[in-house]
Amino acid sequence: MALYEYRYDTFMKGSKRKIKDEIEKRKLDLDKPHDYIKNAKSQFTDEEINQSVCCPRCYSKKFYHKDEIDQIHTRHYSFEIENTFKTCMICFYSQDKAEYKKEKNNFWSRLKLLIKRP
Repeated sequence: MALYEYRYDTFMKGSKRKIKDEIEKRKLDLDKPHDYIKNAKSQFTDEEINQSVCCPRCYSKKFYHKDEIDQIHTRHYSFEIENTFKTCMICFYSQDKAEYKKEKNNFWSRLKLLIKRP
């Protein structure tokens, strides 16, 4: 249901039809996708969620690692940072990326990123 909730609109018509057919075949209720997601959450402890054992948004255990290059520009310098983000295959959420974006906007964190750079 998380796939339907978070990514359904991004699929083409044929794929949407297959997703709907599968939902109907499994006799799932499309009006309450959050109930299914909450049920998935009950399988994990808060500690497991905090340790990124599962996705904090849809509670899936299916992840892939995505490499991205980020450019940071200021008035006096510019540099690139290569990052690998753990991203959910179901809803495409990345807790790593969300934390990185917060960190990137802080001056001291930017300085730390610059020092860590190889």
